[in-house]
Amino acid sequence: MSAQQADMASSPQDEPLPEHYLVFVGPMNRPSVDTITVLARHGIDPSVVYRLAGWGFSGHLTDAEVSRLREDPEVRKVEQDTRARLAPHLRVDPEYRVEGNYLVHVRRSSDLDVVAARVGAEMNHVLNQIHIFAAYLTDDQVMALRRDPEVNCIEDDGYVYLDD
Repeated sequence: MSAQQADMASSPQDEPLPEHYLVFVGPMNRPSVDTITVLARHGIDPSVVYRLAGWGFSGHLTDAEVSRLREDPEVRKVEQDTRARLAPHLRVDPEYRVEGNYLVHVRRSSDLDVVAARVGAEMNHVLNQIHIFAAYLTDDQVMALRRDPEVNCIEDDGYVYLDD
């Protein structure tokens, strides 16, 4: 590869993921659009959605679904997802944080064991009903999981105190 070709090549993390899209819902004149309603209206199977947030969702979509979504007046923008995008990291106030322990929210169609194994994480608790696992993680493991399209978000584990 020549130096010019190397300069023109994109970083592997910035390469689009095939059929992975970000869908931003809620045009500026109506910011309170319900993402679940948009999914249902377009008949998009929830198992293809790997991130769901207030801004919209990320999912494995067909060309036909992308075309329909781009024409929907309640959809602000549809763009291809890339490996560089990170799942959100929800932080807990330092005085309540369990240092080094995290809750990893995984998309429903994914296998918790497989996601944890990809980064060498040992799960110390599994919440199957809500598809979350808890694990002690290094900073490198947290970043690897945030890059994983199977991960919806990562949350600091924290203490909860109840008043009498």
